[in-house]
Amino acid sequence: MSYMRTLGNNIHCLLLETYGSIENSMSPTGYTLIDLKRICEGRIAFTPSLLKDLSVKIGVSIERIMNIDNLSGKNVNCIECMGEFSNAGDQDKILDIIDDYIFLREQVSIN
Repeated sequence: MSYMRTLGNNIHCLLLETYGSIENSMSPTGYTLIDLKRICEGRIAFTPSLLKDLSVKIGVSIERIMNIDNLSGKNVNCIECMGEFSNAGDQDKILDIIDDYIFLREQVSIN
């Protein structure tokens, strides 16, 4: 899961570089604010077709989106500011629980 979050963070950085904000990127990309937030948080399946679509709409190559080393330090997520976990697996478990909770809250509020 941490790779998905890093990939989402890369997309977030690229959207900010290209459009200035997530809200400004809604119209040019054709994605809703909820979808863009899920993409930027790495809470969506990054299929090859999604990556290709995003690369075209952002105007960068898929390789640039996936290049973790270039963008990973630009926009540190809150979870990375909380300190290190003694067991890396614990971090993924906690983040998965948070993701599940957010997904359920979104589903409840939609219905």
